[in-house]
Amino acid sequence: MRTYTLLFALGFALAALPAAAEKTPATLELSTQLTELLRVRAVVDAMLKQCSDPEGSSFDARTAFASSPGSFGGVSPQSTYWPEVEAIYADYRIGTCAFLTVDNFMTYYAGVLAERNTEEDLRIVLRFYSSSVGKRFQDSAVVASVAFQEYANDSMKKATTQASEKYMVAMRAIIRKYKKDPH
Repeated sequence: MRTYTLLFALGFALAALPAAAEKTPATLELSTQLTELLRVRAVVDAMLKQCSDPEGSSFDARTAFASSPGSFGGVSPQSTYWPEVEAIYADYRIGTCAFLTVDNFMTYYAGVLAERNTEEDLRIVLRFYSSSVGKRFQDSAVVASVAFQEYANDSMKKATTQASEKYMVAMRAIIRKYKKDPH
């Protein structure tokens, strides 16, 4: 058990070290295997799925309206134009969520690992994550990563709502001052 703990710690420590290795075809191949073994694909899939699911996010027209109704120039969810607003938000969401594909991320991630780790280090880490303990740990790490993404999204929604409210109060105060004394 102590060996597995050491290998696990080594794996994370190696990924955090400054570039000390040369990217070679062998380190790239091993890093690609490690990226698959670490189930990075599942984490990125979950992230992209959350990005494309707008309900309650800043990509949701109703949420954006609730947080800043003045930004819609009088158009509201009750307006006959609201379906057009939702279509614009859907197009916006598609464009912003297309910033990354799973395959592009997997290639990038493997490349960074290959640049920062030696072939020997990657083999050691692969052995750990190929073990039953490593696989069980990775199962829980994927669950934790997906849960964290949901937590981070919820936290960002709350922070955005609070920041938007503060922004709108401040902007209304400036607008009132401007209307009294337009300089």
